[in-house]
Amino acid sequence: MTLDDLLQDIYALEDEIRGYERKYGVLSETFYESYSAGDEPPDNAWVRDWTAWGSACALLQQRQA
Repeated sequence: MTLDDLLQDIYALEDEIRGYERKYGVLSETFYESYSAGDEPPDNAWVRDWTAWGSACALLQQRQA
């Protein structure tokens, strides 16, 4: 993976994460703490988004490292 590929991946993940933050009105840091602790979404319809959001947060952390 080139540096340019890495940066493009980070920018795409940040855009995806911002979309979830706007949709649910929660900062990703707050969400990811709860998600990592195993908390369930308050609505079962949110499970798919929560899984994708949690995965995007984890991948962003890996890419930034």
